Amino acid sequence: MAIDQNFYVNKKNKEFLYSLGFLSFVLVISIGIFGYNTFLVKANQELEGQIINIDNSLNEVKKDKRVQIKELVDINKSILKELDRKSDVVSYIKHLRLLNSKYGINLEGFDYNAGKITTTAKISSDERGPAYGKLVRFIQDYRLNKDNELDLMFVNTISGHDTIEFTANFKLK
Repeated sequence: MAIDQNFYVNKKNKEFLYSLGFLSFVLVISIGIFGYNTFLVKANQELEGQIINIDNSLNEVKKDKRVQIKELVDINKSILKELDRKSDVVSYIKHLRLLNSKYGINLEGFDYNAGKITTTAKISSDERGPAYGKLVRFIQDYRLNKDNELDLMFVNTISGHDTIEFTANFKLK
């Protein structure tokens, strides 16, 4: 088999040169993309190493008892605030004392349990009006006033004539 003499001559035509140029372009782009990928992989590995170091530092900090206590306080902040509000019994007693001056109600006894206050109340007829009138005014006014610290629950029993005795049940708002 003999080599065609025009083989080398035919290789120098335009199509062949375009093919070689395109092949060179593809090789340069491929090498560039490979280099950029290598750069990104190294940068990613460095960032992963930094993240691992930060995670280790955070774990060391979280082992500190003071940090654990702070986390528990932050998590339970609303619960602690609610418990603090519910334990302010002095404020509730002062609030109930105001009922005496405003409505002429004498409170006898006091029971506070699980956010509920129970007390025995007596209202007597005097110059401010009959006992039943003061009782009706108290129940209406107290339920309509949204600024009260307590909610007046349903009054189950009322007894008496000139002196009315009833059990007042309040619930914390």
